[in-house]
Amino acid sequence: MTDAAISLSCGLASGFVTKTAFAPLSRLTIVLQVAGTQSANPSAAKAKTMSVNTSAYVELWNIVEKEGYSALWRSNWTSIVHKAVITGANYAVYEHVKLASRPFWSHDDNPGFAMRTLSATTAACINNTIAYPLDHVRTVLACERSDSSSSRLGRRMSTTFFSILEEGGLRALYRGLPCTLLCQGPNIGLNFGIYETLNTQFLENGKSRTGLLQSFICGAIAGCTASCIVHPLDLIRRRQQMKSGKSILESCKQIWRYEGFFGFYRGLVPELLKVAPAVGLNFYIYEYFREWLHISRGSQISPR
Repeated sequence: MTDAAISLSCGLASGFVTKTAFAPLSRLTIVLQVAGTQSANPSAAKAKTMSVNTSAYVELWNIVEKEGYSALWRSNWTSIVHKAVITGANYAVYEHVKLASRPFWSHDDNPGFAMRTLSATTAACINNTIAYPLDHVRTVLACERSDSSSSRLGRRMSTTFFSILEEGGLRALYRGLPCTLLCQGPNIGLNFGIYETLNTQFLENGKSRTGLLQSFICGAIAGCTASCIVHPLDLIRRRQQMKSGKSILESCKQIWRYEGFFGFYRGLVPELLKVAPAVGLNFYIYEYFREWLHISRGSQISPR
């Protein structure tokens, strides 16, 4: 296997595990973010948002009572495909870009925080553009509300994909992409930059990875920091995917007017509960399999 193939396959594995484990929190975050956006009347949307979205706990039990526990994993297969592809590609492109930028490293064996962040941001923008339709389909599926019987049937990815395509053409599949790049680029970049910069401080001589606890600690710091910074843009991109029909600036004005400052951070609590353990677990699984595959073929692991 080539280095790129190893990074891709290990990223696929880590994305599959973490996305399945934290799917309920992912869906809860999306539902909270887009609450009330289906109404054309801003005042009505605000009223609907305030009545439905009183807290993450209330919304969680609304989903369970009306749709059943399995509904917490609705859109999970779409999310798994999307996350696995994105995560795998992010690691592969990240490793390539990071090594290509070696002349700009802070030291011969240390890329430094800036180059790690820039390399991961570049990888995220490239890969999110390619896989964006899956992200759009995932949002639509996650926001569907139904009773428990129809919830078990669900909607197939292909049905939703072609429904969006038929309604608005190819352009509709990429609704909200600019905001996504502004959001997910820095988000992934900060996750990689903060995590690897912190995690390498725990590395023992001759080791290429740390233990699970160190990965969790570094991942929690990286994930929570990045999410707090980009969450307002993440909320806006979700609403754009749900046909808000508004630009980033228009969305900001409406949220500020009808929901206030804290409206920009709707859904942040379940998001933080998700990313705190998920980022560390994601990196730990990736690094574990990456080390194992490199050892199996007798090759040297590139610097982190």
